[in-house]
Amino acid sequence: MKEYRQESRTKLLNCAKEEFLAMGFEKASLRRICQKAGVTTGAVYFFFRNKEDLFCQIVSDTAKELSALGNALLEREFHEPETGADCDARLMEFLYRRKDEILLLLENSAGTRYASYSEELYGQMRKMFFLFFQRFGNRAADPELIRILVEMRMKGFLELLKGDYTMEQILRLAQQIGIYADGGFRQLTAGQNQVTDMEN
Repeated sequence: MKEYRQESRTKLLNCAKEEFLAMGFEKASLRRICQKAGVTTGAVYFFFRNKEDLFCQIVSDTAKELSALGNALLEREFHEPETGADCDARLMEFLYRRKDEILLLLENSAGTRYASYSEELYGQMRKMFFLFFQRFGNRAADPELIRILVEMRMKGFLELLKGDYTMEQILRLAQQIGIYADGGFRQLTAGQNQVTDMEN
């Protein structure tokens, strides 16, 4: 009996993940989830409080781990800029292994307690970008520029997750994107130094 219950719960989680990915949280149907899982709708309420609880059970661990990893990697890269490529690789490996949960968090969580998760993650990155510019540039960075750069960076990560890539391809592409981004950052901060010199 215990094994049957665990099997039913696992089926519900797997079918719910597919439904949430396809429809988003708000348009997802518990009835369709239960039909796909081969259980009654009552089974959902045996294991979960409601639809949101079902969603949260799928993404909560990934949300906590991504926030912690993101903080750790950004701090490491800030203090050791030469580790940037390694930090990008570690992040992309995590994102790839949890890509369904990441896509749920960043694009399909409207209507849940995780609705603001993507903005919090973007805010975390904007803060670190600003600190990078302060450390390596000679003037305060334009907040709007930082917002756009973070959007571009995250959109690039999402494109990699949505593509039909192997882990090896993901890491290679992420490395190349990192090289491109690093070159742009160096040019941008060099340009700021030149502007500062001209103003003086």
